[in-house]
Amino acid sequence: MKNKKYLVLLTALLLISSQSFSQWYIVSSGGAIGYNSISFYQSWGFSGGDLGLLKKTVDHGSTWTTLTLGASTKINDVYTYNQNIAYLCGVDGMIYKSTNAGTNWTAQTTSAAFRFYDMDFINSTTGMVVGDDGRAGFTTNGGTNWLQGQLNVSPGAKLDYKVCDMNDMNTWLVASSDTQIVNTQYSYIHRTTNNGASYQNIYTMTGGLTSDVSFIYLRVMNASTIYAVTANGDLIRTVNSGTNWNTVQLPSIPLAIDFANVYTGYYCGQNGVIRKTTNGGVNWTEQTSPTTQALKTIFCRDTSNIYAAGNSGTIIRTQNGGGFVGIQQLGSEIPDVFMLNQNYPNPFNPSSKISFDLPLSSFVKLAIYNILGKEVNVPVKENLFAGKYEIEFDASDLPSGTYFYRLTAGSFSDTKKMTLIK
Repeated sequence: MKNKKYLVLLTALLLISSQSFSQWYIVSSGGAIGYNSISFYQSWGFSGGDLGLLKKTVDHGSTWTTLTLGASTKINDVYTYNQNIAYLCGVDGMIYKSTNAGTNWTAQTTSAAFRFYDMDFINSTTGMVVGDDGRAGFTTNGGTNWLQGQLNVSPGAKLDYKVCDMNDMNTWLVASSDTQIVNTQYSYIHRTTNNGASYQNIYTMTGGLTSDVSFIYLRVMNASTIYAVTANGDLIRTVNSGTNWNTVQLPSIPLAIDFANVYTGYYCGQNGVIRKTTNGGVNWTEQTSPTTQALKTIFCRDTSNIYAAGNSGTIIRTQNGGGFVGIQQLGSEIPDVFMLNQNYPNPFNPSSKISFDLPLSSFVKLAIYNILGKEVNVPVKENLFAGKYEIEFDASDLPSGTYFYRLTAGSFSDTKKMTLIK
């Protein structure tokens, strides 16, 4: 009787933990130094922080290697262009470039010692960096030379350019904050359409002595849609290239924010807070975070693989968009063979059930692929006991089309097709 009670308890605990398995998990932590920026290209990534802290991963963040930069100043931004080329910038006029996957870093030439905050590139050679006093650097030869410019458009104002984005060769945007006018703070979004020769102010925001309206994020999503976010939690949006703007107040103060597309975005903040939107920032849902450390940077270029980093050397990751996976064990029967069943319903919108059988306890991965074979979601990636399981797959973030789902458990692998119709 005692053994039966333990078996019932174990089964109940397994069911509870399976139904509420959080898909954000810690991949690195520990230390007194925090991260300010994280950036990825496919499986290659870099994370930079205070006192020249710089780490590299080649396996989607599963393992990290500490790199020697040769400088102990603060790194504010890291940009990973591909598996070989990466840039970073920071205080004291710091701009560094690597062309061998971070093994060596070369200091780029700058003409002044001030803080750089953000950088962006549209190809391997053309990029910009922005910083204090309305200053910016432009390069068209991969950083061999940086053309220095001062972009102030308000006489007498002190504009610190905090963020920038390059949409193409001719459309670049920078966002600034005026910090010298007593009791009033102004922030601007400036646009150039002539390779930086001149700038046009397309948005002005006014704050107060206690209202920090300096921009922490700027992204040109497409030809007409621009998102910008302020330090006090205002999401500023335009869908007509800056002719009209609307503002959404975020539920809490963000430390960093990023959008994968015009609909899906994430922001992070104090105490490990992570929130997600799937309707362009109108509504935000808090996700379960594996840390209480302040998260100061977040990176997402698709709706599944997102990274965030912050204080005490903390780096976290999700492979399925950060939601909960509703894995449910169906009864206590142990099947005889591995099996992946056809999803139901099929076609579906927006969710469908996928079930599978495990005759042995196994490390299980259930991955979703689009018609091009790109992995777009990983609903299950964990150890499971032998048994019959079912999950509810939510495809709200995916467009209509044909998808494939593959189950891998030990040496077993099987793939089936499903159709999403919206």
